Amino acid sequence: MRCRALLALVLLLSANSFAQEIKGFVNDYANVLSPSEESDLEIILRELYDSGRAQYSVVTIKSLEGEDIEGKAHKLAEGVLGEREKNNGLLLLVAIEDRKYRFEVGRGLEAELPDIIVGRIGREYLVPAFRKEQYGEGIIRASKAISAILSGELDSNQTSRTASRLKSQTESYIRISWIAFIAILFLFLFFAQYRKRKRSRPDDSDYLIAAWVLSDMLRGSGRGGGFGGFGGGSFGGGGASGGW
Repeated sequence: MRCRALLALVLLLSANSFAQEIKGFVNDYANVLSPSEESDLEIILRELYDSGRAQYSVVTIKSLEGEDIEGKAHKLAEGVLGEREKNNGLLLLVAIEDRKYRFEVGRGLEAELPDIIVGRIGREYLVPAFRKEQYGEGIIRASKAISAILSGELDSNQTSRTASRLKSQTESYIRISWIAFIAILFLFLFFAQYRKRKRSRPDDSDYLIAAWVLSDMLRGSGRGGGFGGFGGGSFGGGGASGGW
């Protein structure tokens, strides 16, 4: 009885893993797209594929089942999407129950679709629509924006300026955060030294406060936020993740 139950579990897990493979341009395993939305999306993705600009696939799943979305997306895309010579694969993975999405960008597309740009596309097009459970609308709008960038319909200089501006703003924020951290640390050391003169040994609370401030600053600095003809390109971790 136990063997049968174990075998059934193994078969169930393997079937679920197989079901979530990339089999076409649109892989709606979560059943959130209408037939018309799926058809419209297929046209956009096929046009990118036929033009040789990108091999882009969309995958929706119900749940990540405890797996992190970055690892899941990379596992789905690596060696499956993109031409081996161009590394022009692109994947959008959406996990409905986890309320997370991930753009996985092939190495050959990272210059045209840097992390900061796909991150912005996700925030502007996916998040507002997903919050209304309009998954098809969000995915189609995001895919149209990506297609416009790759086809040159969106001014590349404008895209570059936008990316540079956002990058500059991020770098400025990081610099300000570190300046604030140094100022706080200096004040802490000053008051700790002052208190030390009034007692024989430092209070353990001083070290706890310092550790808390340092860990909080370090956490803050990390925030931002196979089908016909596909040869299997390489992915180096480029892309962006988000939630709604």
